[in-house]
Amino acid sequence: MIGGASPGAPGGGGGGELLPALDAAIQAGLPSLRIVHGKGTGVLREVVAELLRQDPRITSYRPGGIGEGGSGVTVVELE
Repeated sequence: MIGGASPGAPGGGGGGELLPALDAAIQAGLPSLRIVHGKGTGVLREVVAELLRQDPRITSYRPGGIGEGGSGVTVVELE
């Protein structure tokens, strides 16, 4: 789970917290990961989606469902 103001570096850079979390989840052999970006305006959700779209290690991703955090969470299926 990612907490904090941004999935990326301060100032909206990219991947600052998200990429190390993905690396750790993959190295640990986890099948999936939940990224908590909050609902807000949707900007962080879009940044997360763009980073995931570009990462070949990601099998798929989707918004959280009922009981998973809804649109404030992205559920990632890992390779």
